Amino acid sequence: MLKRRNLAIGITISICLLIVLLSGSALPAGYLEAVQDYRALQSAPVSLMIGAPQFLVGPMVALLLYQRWVDARLMMSAGLALIAFACLIGSQLTDDWLWREFIWAQVLECLGQPMAIVPMLFFCTSVVQPMEGPYVAGIVNTLRALGTVFSAALVNQFITERGRFHSEMLLDSAALNSASSAVNADPSILADVIHQQGFILATADAYRALGAAALLLSPLALCMQFILAPVVPPRFARANGFPHDSLSASASFVFARLLQRAGGFFSAARLKAPASLNG
Repeated sequence: MLKRRNLAIGITISICLLIVLLSGSALPAGYLEAVQDYRALQSAPVSLMIGAPQFLVGPMVALLLYQRWVDARLMMSAGLALIAFACLIGSQLTDDWLWREFIWAQVLECLGQPMAIVPMLFFCTSVVQPMEGPYVAGIVNTLRALGTVFSAALVNQFITERGRFHSEMLLDSAALNSASSAVNADPSILADVIHQQGFILATADAYRALGAAALLLSPLALCMQFILAPVVPPRFARANGFPHDSLSASASFVFARLLQRAGGFFSAARLKAPASLNG
């Protein structure tokens, strides 16, 4: 199954997206906790800016994918570009930033994430038959679980290494300034300031790295095989009282297809389960 181009590229992009999407969750939350002494409840609005609108944005993106004039590859590339632009905004952070300064970056993440994820799922599921659902689900969930742990460890290690580098550079600069000045700062205060500024610069570097990764995924998304959106059957539209080419017919058809695929997936999983579980 992994020889199918859309499935192989889609799984590769999904693993990389697990790393890139930390720019909208782990980075702002970690910055607010370490620099501004925010608690989890205080930094919750930053995550809600992305999560709460998905109940509306996600279905709208899925509905657009069922319009035959929409190229899902371009939509995915546009979503990745929005994520990269959000990372560019986040890379400008300073020690004065509070959760309000992250609003524009989180808004772009809110729009870019479903535009990147939903087309990826559209391409992957378009080449998978219902009876193959359990096998693909096992592969995807296994890689997702490993990728979640790996992405968090990778970003944390990157911030640690870059923070150590920036702290050393700032310490050298402070030593040179103190040698040429008659004023000596309190070593404990200086150490705290250097550690904080090093962490801020490292977080900005992480934003830049994740933004660059999002841009690098765009050409890979364009390499996926084009899939033409399904046509709403006239009989389906007439049975539900919709015009054949209306948006309502497309929305109803999308929902019906999702239910059909979910039913096929669970039926295949039941057939694959041991006889003792099928009861």
